[in-house]
Amino acid sequence: MALPDNRLRLPAPLIDFTNDVGETGQAHDDFPEPGQARYDWMRMYLLALLAHQSSYDEPTQYREGTIWFDLNNKTLKMPVTTSEGTTWEPISKFIAVEDGVDEAATTTLYEWFEEAEELLASIKLSATWSGSAASATTQIPIPTSVQPTAALDGMRAFVWVNGSLLDPRNTTIQGGGCPTCVLLSGGDSLVAGDTFTVKIEYVSDDNFVQADVVAG
Repeated sequence: MALPDNRLRLPAPLIDFTNDVGETGQAHDDFPEPGQARYDWMRMYLLALLAHQSSYDEPTQYREGTIWFDLNNKTLKMPVTTSEGTTWEPISKFIAVEDGVDEAATTTLYEWFEEAEELLASIKLSATWSGSAASATTQIPIPTSVQPTAALDGMRAFVWVNGSLLDPRNTTIQGGGCPTCVLLSGGDSLVAGDTFTVKIEYVSDDNFVQADVVAG
């Protein structure tokens, strides 16, 4: 068994702290002294409390609110017991960042992180570049330096030709046979001498409207 193993346990045989628990060289290694009634149980209790039952295996003795330091990944966990059994969940699920009148109205650190992670995932880098056409083409190359940004999911290309914005529905970042270019479609193209500016940025599918919008 991997040591240290500071789980609280009260076995009938005398506990071997050196081989079954692990020692630190600190004063509590010898408290309480042998000779007292089950001194080893008392010491085991103190070690478990001192170390949050730090161990590689889940504690067998716990109550609601017990904290366990999981040595497998060096994280604090607490028990959640349901009809299907007990699981040890990250302590972040029990830290309130916004108190409510009950559990349902309370926001935990874990919930806040999940919301923040989802929001941050929608914030992508943007990039822009400009140039001119040497000949007629429907493909605008993407500079090597911004290709990793262009490859991110949800990135869209906005293209201005001679100062006018093309319909964004006709400007796509290409994969497959042309993974490093912006493709113009819908009748849009460049001819020799045209100037262009390309901006790529993240727009989710829900916010990229494909249908025509009628004004007036």
